[in-house]
Amino acid sequence: MAYENLLTYTEVDHTEDHLKVYANKVQAIPYIPWTYAAYLYFDYGVNHFNNLSVNFEIFCENQPVLPNGVGAIGFSNVIGNISDWAVGNVYCSAQSRGSNIIWIILRGSGTYDTFIGVASTLYYCTMLRSAGGDTVTLKIYSDAARTEPPLDTLTVDGFGTAKWQYSYAFVNQKSETPVPDRLFTGFIQNLDLAAVVAPGVTTDPATSVKERTADLNGTLDDDGGQECNCGFDYGLTTGYGIRTPWQSKYSGQTFAQIIGGLYPNKTYHFRAYAENTEGMGYGGDRTFTTLPAEALGKTRGFAFRGKGFRV
Repeated sequence: MAYENLLTYTEVDHTEDHLKVYANKVQAIPYIPWTYAAYLYFDYGVNHFNNLSVNFEIFCENQPVLPNGVGAIGFSNVIGNISDWAVGNVYCSAQSRGSNIIWIILRGSGTYDTFIGVASTLYYCTMLRSAGGDTVTLKIYSDAARTEPPLDTLTVDGFGTAKWQYSYAFVNQKSETPVPDRLFTGFIQNLDLAAVVAPGVTTDPATSVKERTADLNGTLDDDGGQECNCGFDYGLTTGYGIRTPWQSKYSGQTFAQIIGGLYPNKTYHFRAYAENTEGMGYGGDRTFTTLPAEALGKTRGFAFRGKGFRV
């Protein structure tokens, strides 16, 4: 983890105290006048953000009065609140909808996708995009480790080859029509912009080797910042030729696969593999030798007594 130091970000708050900024957290303090914008951003330089593997946590309190405010993280090529952003930029926002309901919204390129959650609940989010990819996805988790299946996965298409300059640790939406307040009550924290890299994986020794079956084992050492598809290549040479089905894994997790249909008394080569949106990682080559085939029955000597004949 490499959390952004939000104290290094530029704060725009109209000299009012609507945002409380800490090293890893920005707290929104109600309420902001509808004519105001409040945002916290950092200039990373032109075309800095291409692939995305962004972790953050978002918390939104219940507000029974509508309309209400929006708090978001995002990536943009313009400086301003969400109302100023052009099509092609991307953000994830939380918004109270009353009755203890919040919306978490992934929006960009003129489209959006929505998850309906519970107010005053901390959600752990991961925003993903492969380099030059047309699609941005948002996975929403209930656990900080993000190892449980996501509560939902949101998807927005239409980004083409867009790249972005500014990272927003917080951004609101200034209203175009008069409303009493427009800023959500809650916070965003632990923003991690680590870029996705190709994974690292280790091939572990085979176990339970028999005449025609064996267990292949591997460890995902580094997922590169993203959930990986992991499995094995194997065969009679280092050309392998057979690939096992993949399993979804994260850094530090092990994986195994039972393979069958092997030839007895043969040496097989195998290696572990892991794949994310940035490429493939391979473990080193290992070998195992299957057991010799057992005879169908043991040969027994016997004698046949007859006229001059003996076996």
